[in-house]
Amino acid sequence: MIIDFASRKTTLVATPVDGRNGLSTLTFMAESLLGIPVAEGNDYVVFVSRNRKVCKIVFWDEHGACMVVRRLNSGRFAKFLMRASGPAAAPITPEELMAYLDGENLQVERQGMIKN
Repeated sequence: MIIDFASRKTTLVATPVDGRNGLSTLTFMAESLLGIPVAEGNDYVVFVSRNRKVCKIVFWDEHGACMVVRRLNSGRFAKFLMRASGPAAAPITPEELMAYLDGENLQVERQGMIKN
């Protein structure tokens, strides 16, 4: 399997989650709380644990569900800044995602309600 982050919409969830959450719980959170239809196969949704040591990306494709887990060797994922209005998630580019997964800072702006 090859993961092409440019092939789908990628959303970064601003609210930290319990790092023990698995694929089913994270998919449920994306669909029910943010209105992102992950199971339709058009989205990557990025979650960061409360302690910022673990980042999880959930998505579905034609073969089923998948979760990518990234843990940095040292340090923590940077806090990201968002404006105070709108949903607790924001779309990001593939380049921003790759930089964030490598531990770089990220600043994004929340946009209106997430709709697909």
